[in-house]
Amino acid sequence: MPLLSDKPPFNRPLFESASHLKWLCDHYYHNESCTRTTQGALWNFPGANSTFWHRDYPNDWKLLTVVTAARDYPLDAGWLKIQRGTQLGGRHHLETLQKGPPQPGQPEPEQIVLEQGDSLVFTATSKHAATPNPSPVSRCLLFAVYTVGGRQDSVNQPSTVPWLSANGPAPSAHPTCRGQHG
Repeated sequence: MPLLSDKPPFNRPLFESASHLKWLCDHYYHNESCTRTTQGALWNFPGANSTFWHRDYPNDWKLLTVVTAARDYPLDAGWLKIQRGTQLGGRHHLETLQKGPPQPGQPEPEQIVLEQGDSLVFTATSKHAATPNPSPVSRCLLFAVYTVGGRQDSVNQPSTVPWLSANGPAPSAHPTCRGQHG
């Protein structure tokens, strides 16, 4: 599967090492060996009007996702909501479904608004959703996935995504990721 990690500038040492994120993954998963296996951009386009509550993977996946705001965005640009304590081992993990909206008695979702350069780290089993984007701005979150055992994220990043192919444009070509309004 072609990945951004094979293309400049993402194939340079700064992106390859990210030793602090690898360390975090190693220690969260009890000193198992983590590697960055996937990176890219998560978009929420103007007019997006759905909220899909989910966990990225089932319990046997040991995976951390790191998302970083590419720039400052309006408060209504379709940010993430997360239910605290729904990760594997969390106090609300067993009472929440794999998919579907939060139910009565479960933790209230918290909206996470990131400023340019802010990052959020969450596990593959943390229940989350993007919110609708009524703003005129496309929201771009850069992401990297760190997994135990080098497991590839083939569900969220299939090889059929056009910009991941050798002929597709890099996401940095999009004006919103460069910090310009489109």
